[in-house]
Amino acid sequence: METATERQDAKRAKTEHQAAEGAEPMAVDDAVQQKDAAAPEQQQQTGPSMRFLMTQYYKRLFPVQQMFKWLCYGNAATLRLTAASAAGASCASTLEGDIFVRYQSYKSWTDLATDLARKVPSKIDIGPVYTHDPRQRAKYAKDFKPVQRELVIDIDMTDYDELRTCGSGGHICSRCWPFIAVAIQVLDTALREDFGFQHILWVYSGRRGVHCWVADEGARLLADDVRASVVGYLSVIRGVEGGMAKLGMGMVKHPALERAERLLRSAWRQHLLPEQCLLDEPQHYNALLQYIPDEELRSSLAAKWAKGGQGIVPGGNRRASAAAAAAGDSVSLSVRRWDELEKAVKEQASRLPSGKAAKALEKSLDDIIFAYSYPRLDVEVTKKMNHLLKAPFCVHPKTGKVCVPIDPEAAWDFDPDDVPTVQQLVQEINEQQQDAGASPQQQQAAGAEGWQGTSLEPYIAAFASSFLSPLAASSKAALNERAQAAAAEQRTQRADVSW
Repeated sequence: METATERQDAKRAKTEHQAAEGAEPMAVDDAVQQKDAAAPEQQQQTGPSMRFLMTQYYKRLFPVQQMFKWLCYGNAATLRLTAASAAGASCASTLEGDIFVRYQSYKSWTDLATDLARKVPSKIDIGPVYTHDPRQRAKYAKDFKPVQRELVIDIDMTDYDELRTCGSGGHICSRCWPFIAVAIQVLDTALREDFGFQHILWVYSGRRGVHCWVADEGARLLADDVRASVVGYLSVIRGVEGGMAKLGMGMVKHPALERAERLLRSAWRQHLLPEQCLLDEPQHYNALLQYIPDEELRSSLAAKWAKGGQGIVPGGNRRASAAAAAAGDSVSLSVRRWDELEKAVKEQASRLPSGKAAKALEKSLDDIIFAYSYPRLDVEVTKKMNHLLKAPFCVHPKTGKVCVPIDPEAAWDFDPDDVPTVQQLVQEINEQQQDAGASPQQQQAAGAEGWQGTSLEPYIAAFASSFLSPLAASSKAALNERAQAAAAEQRTQRADVSW
């Protein structure tokens, strides 16, 4: 029999899907509340203690000024945060009790700060800029439509569940983080080198994935069909069938895939194989060997490996196999077996009479690397301009972790276990202000810049210097250019009338 918890989980999942897709049942100004009893985990996370922490976070820690500056792109008339915009931006928030509020709009950062402190949302989503103020959309009927929105990409670790050996579902750790790190490396390079985008923000989702925001004006103005083409270009894995990834690449690689392969091969050998122990256990190496088209070779290697010892114990401490340790060899068992597999494939390919069959056999090694390490994208998130996505610097309601930016050049050094939590931050700011002798009233008056001196400061500083400042300069230059063009057009029109 279905329990209340299961009903609530199912309904919450449906609500989040509707919110993400911009479904009309949830796209309302008034709050829509789900009436099922909350699951125990949700009650614990959204109870009085969590609400108190979130109230303190929005009043004293959330970088409201920086977020407002980003989302209005230097023009208050086009702001749109969490589904917001003074003249067309949109933003949505989830309140305590799973109340989902969409199409919010703010004219200043102080209005936004006041609303956050009053409503204390458990989550904030950002939507597109609309043709009109989203709060007045009913008045404009069919003329109300999205016209601008960052190009966004979503990567979720659950899409790697059939590959990773350290956990599944909401689990994420330093052992499976390399899947995300190499995805960031591959995609960030493609977005910059192949599309020319410059203003790219990577954000940890707070639990089991990452989000990418491409904020260049050219990216924000892309139509839905172009967004679909972009994500199609970036996608190689077209689904999974029979436990094997369906790869969208032929015998001859596109230059972008050749570049990606160099990044993937390095990550494969240095991180994924030793961290995930992908060739240590029969259930894992048998799955990987399915990509090898030569049945005799597959059987031979599987039989040989079945007689060998174990290397790194999945879920345990990293250690070399007993044989490797005895020999003073620190190379993991999975790496040594991969070397053995590569050698066997190349030797077998050299013996094949058909050049086509030999190339297909050698290509299977590339197929394995791409199937296991190429980014797995949630393409539906990218394809639609009106798709909502969780805002940076939100607090994940299940983990309490802040959705902090990630430096793509230091993605390998990022550790999701080191991300600050809302409880930690509130404690830090309380201790900091108590040490300074501040009264409770003075602590509250510290306001939106209270994050300074806390574990959140490096992330906000990086957000401001590496993303926000260059973006603001670019937006200002674009606004000035349009103003000058408009002024020149007016002068031309006046000259025509005078003549």
